[in-house]
Amino acid sequence: MNKLTTKYLTTKQDWQHTNKTDTTLERILDETYRSQAKILAIELQTEKSRLAELSKINTDLENTLRQIQQPNPHLTQYQQTISQYQMEIHRLTDENAQLVHQLHIYSMMPMTINECKQQQIVFNEQIKQLTARNHTLEQEIADGERAAKQAAEIYKKCNFKKKSNEYFSTKSFTRLFV
Repeated sequence: MNKLTTKYLTTKQDWQHTNKTDTTLERILDETYRSQAKILAIELQTEKSRLAELSKINTDLENTLRQIQQPNPHLTQYQQTISQYQMEIHRLTDENAQLVHQLHIYSMMPMTINECKQQQIVFNEQIKQLTARNHTLEQEIADGERAAKQAAEIYKKCNFKKKSNEYFSTKSFTRLFV
């Protein structure tokens, strides 16, 4: 009888200790994944801010092009490039919105550890892809800005030559008759 009582008490204590350890472990894992979700949300917000900044730069570039725009065959090539950038920015904005929505949905759902790890891997990969795309877009926008400046200089030179030719042809013509 004494042995049975001792065995019962030992088993009960082991079970209570295991149960407390599991609860603590679950709480730690839950806090870890919630903090990882917050970190991912912050990274997505950062990418969203960078995308907004790129959109602002693109808008400024469009405004500059409108100011110097005259019927010029060189500018149509740059306009097509800018249109492509705008489409890419809109696509990335939509993709970011979808990722933010997914993150919100996943943060509200209880998941198993494996599911959370898989989601984290997917999010990390998507963030890497978005970062690479944003970097490429930044480079292309910089190239577009340089090209727009070159087009503006060419346009100014053409106008200057045209005006100077008109001026000199008028002066020569008046000198001949004076």
